[in-house]
Amino acid sequence: MPPLEGGSREVTQVHTSFAKLYRVVRMANASFFSGDFKWAHHIANDALSLFRKIGDQKAVAVACNNIGNTILALSVQRNDKTLTLRPGSCCQTESALLYFDEAIEIGTKEFEAAESDEKKAEFAQQLADRHFNRAMCLLYFDGGPCCIAEAKEKAFLDLFKCKEYDRGIQEYMLHSKSMFKFSDIVFERLMRRLHGLSFMFGIDQKAWQIWDVNDLVEQADLMLQAAWDQEHAPLFRDVKRVGRLQQLEAAVIILELVSGKLQEAAQLSMRMFVEDEFILHSSFVVAADAILRLMKEPMLTWSREARLRTSLEFRRMRRAGKKAALDIERCFVFCIELGEKLEGGFELSKINAEVMAFYDAQCNDEDTVGVVAMNNTSVSNLIVKLGTKEKIDKDQREALETATTTISGTMSHPALQTAIDMVVSPSRSRTSDVFLIYVSDGSIWDARSFSGMIKRVSEASSKRTAAISVISIGINVEDDAFAQNCRDLCLATRSRNSSYLVATGENINGVFEQAAELVSSSSSSESSRMQYGITMERF
Repeated sequence: MPPLEGGSREVTQVHTSFAKLYRVVRMANASFFSGDFKWAHHIANDALSLFRKIGDQKAVAVACNNIGNTILALSVQRNDKTLTLRPGSCCQTESALLYFDEAIEIGTKEFEAAESDEKKAEFAQQLADRHFNRAMCLLYFDGGPCCIAEAKEKAFLDLFKCKEYDRGIQEYMLHSKSMFKFSDIVFERLMRRLHGLSFMFGIDQKAWQIWDVNDLVEQADLMLQAAWDQEHAPLFRDVKRVGRLQQLEAAVIILELVSGKLQEAAQLSMRMFVEDEFILHSSFVVAADAILRLMKEPMLTWSREARLRTSLEFRRMRRAGKKAALDIERCFVFCIELGEKLEGGFELSKINAEVMAFYDAQCNDEDTVGVVAMNNTSVSNLIVKLGTKEKIDKDQREALETATTTISGTMSHPALQTAIDMVVSPSRSRTSDVFLIYVSDGSIWDARSFSGMIKRVSEASSKRTAAISVISIGINVEDDAFAQNCRDLCLATRSRNSSYLVATGENINGVFEQAAELVSSSSSSESSRMQYGITMERF
């Protein structure tokens, strides 16, 4: 916030309080775009409560818009249209739409009450973004158990209104000769529209009949051409010329991918790798994804070795520390160790339901999956070697079902050592981002073996270009030493997506949701298109 000059002590205290609030609320937006949707929702929800108390309607509308966005983002990230954010609460679908309704209602009143054309244009931009956000929300939740009737028709109406608002704003800017001054804002809004429309096209192709994406691409391209020779133009203030071009190309590549035009998408992707000295990380992930998808097409004669080498090269090029990952050929290793502590307990059926739901939602057909379960007295050692879900789904599913419905005996041996071997040894896992999903009640473990496994994972993580992430879920664990070893194993991966989570009978659903978020936060597909299409407003 601007610094305060002069004023009484009371005014200074009020200004200091609002300055802190300003920073905290902006942190919600930063959390959203870093993929931490749950934290963003928490902050925005607290801010809304405060704004309602002080009666600031403009701020209330902004908070409502942002809360609706975070609910949508969490639902897409978890692939759950019946999302509940608090135990015992109802589905959040209706809540998200009510938040959007309130934001649009307040925005409409502000637009109608504005006296000058400049103010009307400002409120029209805000209103257009809110209609677009609600259109995405309505389309995504359409058909869900808590969604309103005729959601799809209302979504398309919102889309049409947004299109008309955008057109009116552009006409005003051209008339007032302010288009050049605000070219960076206009260009970024065009990018959000393209990403949002690609997300909506995946749900219903009619979205492109209402709003032709080619018109948006042409507008963005004309803006780039008009400003290209002016290096210091406002359009290139935050992102330079090549970066803006890559942003547009990445959006077009996604449009081609969702349209099923893999060859066109891959050809456009190659331009960046051949001609540009640098590539924006977000554009790189999209371009690499398009090329790898084309190489998997059955009618092409790419060898398996060529595909793996290309994937490995892309992973070497990817900047270290970035959360976004290539979705092609990820690797999941499930390690289940459930012993006598759970015998006769109600948690076992819950574990089975959560593990199977996680497998169905997070593992794609092209992903490689392995299963290792603890030896027990009634079932032979459960090991399913790494293989694609598409080919051996039945074996993987049966192994997971058995491992989560059968209690191990006293003579059991831990399965984690075998799972670690599977993670660090096979060539398939070395070329893919690996997620080790370790579910254990801590019935049987050995500190010395843990020490060796931690060392192996640490060494493998330091040498590999693909990431290793460990998501360890402790079921009713009371052994602090076991919990600490699990945390050390997670830390050894050096991955931002590794975490030790503690589950009980009451919170097991939320824990597996957190695990799903850790996997989904590295995704570069549907969740990212939604995220880049949404407009989070600033206070």
